[in-house]
Amino acid sequence: MVEENKLEDSTSCSAAFQNATKYLTFDEDTMMTDKLMNVAENFFEEEEKEEARPVRRGVASVKTRTKWNDQEEEEINCLFRSFLVKRKQPSSLDCRLVLKKSETNSGIIHKRSVSAVKNKVIRMIKSLVK
Repeated sequence: MVEENKLEDSTSCSAAFQNATKYLTFDEDTMMTDKLMNVAENFFEEEEKEEARPVRRGVASVKTRTKWNDQEEEEINCLFRSFLVKRKQPSSLDCRLVLKKSETNSGIIHKRSVSAVKNKVIRMIKSLVK
Protein backbone atom coordinates (compact mmCIF):
# COMPACT_ATOMS: atom_id res chain seq x y z
CA MET A 1 0.00 0.00 0.00
CA VAL A 2 1.45 3.35 -1.03
CA GLU A 3 0.38 6.65 0.45
CA GLU A 4 1.50 10.22 0.15
CA ASN A 5 3.59 11.43 3.10
CA LYS A 6 2.43 14.79 4.38
CA LEU A 7 4.28 15.74 7.51
CA GLU A 8 1.97 17.55 9.84
CA ASP A 9 4.21 17.71 12.90
CA SER A 10 6.28 20.88 12.49
CA THR A 11 8.01 20.41 15.86
CA SER A 12 9.97 17.33 14.77
CA CYS A 13 10.99 18.56 11.30
CA SER A 14 11.97 21.89 9.87
CA ALA A 15 9.85 23.63 7.26
CA ALA A 16 12.48 23.09 4.54
CA PHE A 17 12.49 19.35 5.20
CA GLN A 18 8.69 19.29 5.06
CA ASN A 19 8.68 21.03 1.70
CA ALA A 20 11.38 18.70 0.33
CA THR A 21 9.54 15.52 1.37
CA LYS A 22 6.06 16.74 0.55
CA TYR A 23 5.71 14.79 -2.69
CA LEU A 24 7.66 11.65 -1.80
CA THR A 25 5.80 8.40 -1.39
CA PHE A 26 6.55 5.72 1.22
CA ASP A 27 5.10 2.39 2.08
CA GLU A 28 3.71 1.61 5.56
CA ASP A 29 6.90 -0.10 6.84
CA THR A 30 9.07 2.87 5.94
CA MET A 31 6.65 5.30 7.61
CA MET A 32 6.54 3.17 10.76
CA THR A 33 10.34 3.10 10.87
CA ASP A 34 10.45 6.87 10.46
CA LYS A 35 7.97 7.34 13.30
CA LEU A 36 10.04 5.08 15.55
CA MET A 37 13.20 7.00 14.68
CA ASN A 38 11.48 10.31 15.53
CA VAL A 39 10.36 8.91 18.89
CA ALA A 40 13.91 7.72 19.63
CA GLU A 41 15.41 11.09 18.65
CA ASN A 42 12.92 12.96 20.81
CA PHE A 43 13.68 10.65 23.74
CA PHE A 44 17.41 11.32 23.54
CA GLU A 45 16.89 15.06 23.06
CA GLU A 46 14.70 15.21 26.18
CA GLU A 47 17.29 13.21 28.11
CA GLU A 48 20.03 15.67 27.11
CA LYS A 49 17.85 18.60 28.16
CA GLU A 50 17.25 17.04 31.57
CA GLU A 51 20.97 16.50 32.12
CA ALA A 52 21.76 20.10 31.18
CA ARG A 53 19.62 21.60 33.94
CA PRO A 54 21.43 22.25 37.23
CA VAL A 55 19.92 20.74 40.34
CA ARG A 56 18.82 23.31 42.90
CA ARG A 57 18.48 21.96 46.39
CA GLY A 58 17.58 25.19 48.13
CA VAL A 59 18.59 28.76 48.65
CA ALA A 60 22.15 29.13 49.88
CA SER A 61 22.49 31.15 53.03
CA VAL A 62 25.00 33.96 52.99
CA LYS A 63 27.24 34.17 56.02
CA THR A 64 29.64 36.98 56.58
CA ARG A 65 33.02 36.29 58.07
CA THR A 66 33.51 37.54 61.61
CA LYS A 67 37.00 38.26 62.85
CA TRP A 68 38.30 36.26 65.81
CA ASN A 69 38.68 38.52 68.84
CA ASP A 70 41.27 38.15 71.63
CA GLN A 71 38.82 36.55 74.09
CA GLU A 72 37.95 33.81 71.61
CA GLU A 73 41.60 33.12 70.84
CA GLU A 74 42.41 32.91 74.57
CA GLU A 75 39.56 30.47 75.09
CA ILE A 76 40.79 28.35 72.18
CA ASN A 77 44.32 28.38 73.66
CA CYS A 78 42.88 27.24 76.98
CA LEU A 79 40.51 24.54 75.70
CA PHE A 80 42.74 23.17 72.93
CA ARG A 81 46.02 23.40 74.88
CA SER A 82 46.79 19.68 74.60
CA PHE A 83 46.30 19.78 70.81
CA LEU A 84 48.48 22.87 70.47
CA VAL A 85 51.27 21.36 72.58
CA LYS A 86 51.22 18.05 70.68
CA ARG A 87 50.71 19.90 67.37
CA LYS A 88 47.89 17.48 66.62
CA GLN A 89 44.86 18.50 64.61
CA PRO A 90 41.56 18.04 66.44
CA SER A 91 38.80 15.94 64.94
CA SER A 92 35.26 17.21 64.47
CA LEU A 93 34.20 15.18 67.50
CA ASP A 94 36.91 16.83 69.63
CA CYS A 95 35.70 20.24 68.48
CA ARG A 96 32.07 19.39 69.31
CA LEU A 97 33.06 18.28 72.81
CA VAL A 98 35.04 21.48 73.40
CA LEU A 99 32.13 23.58 72.10
CA LYS A 100 29.80 21.82 74.57
CA LYS A 101 32.29 22.52 77.35
CA SER A 102 32.47 26.16 76.26
CA GLU A 103 28.68 26.43 76.37
CA THR A 104 28.40 24.91 79.87
CA ASN A 105 31.18 27.20 81.16
CA SER A 106 29.57 30.33 79.62
CA GLY A 107 32.30 30.66 77.01
CA ILE A 108 32.27 32.51 73.74
CA ILE A 109 33.38 30.07 71.07
CA HIS A 110 30.29 27.85 71.27
CA LYS A 111 28.62 30.36 68.95
CA ARG A 112 31.05 29.44 66.19
CA SER A 113 30.61 26.45 63.88
CA VAL A 114 32.60 23.26 64.36
CA SER A 115 34.41 23.73 61.05
CA ALA A 116 35.35 27.34 61.89
CA VAL A 117 36.82 26.33 65.26
CA LYS A 118 38.65 23.37 63.75
CA ASN A 119 40.15 25.54 60.99
CA LYS A 120 41.22 28.15 63.53
CA VAL A 121 43.03 25.54 65.65
CA ILE A 122 44.71 24.10 62.55
CA ARG A 123 45.90 27.58 61.52
CA MET A 124 47.18 28.22 65.06
CA ILE A 125 49.15 24.96 64.95
CA LYS A 126 50.64 25.89 61.57
CA SER A 127 51.67 29.29 62.89
CA LEU A 128 53.39 27.61 65.87
CA VAL A 129 55.36 25.33 63.56
CA LYS A 130 56.72 28.25 61.51
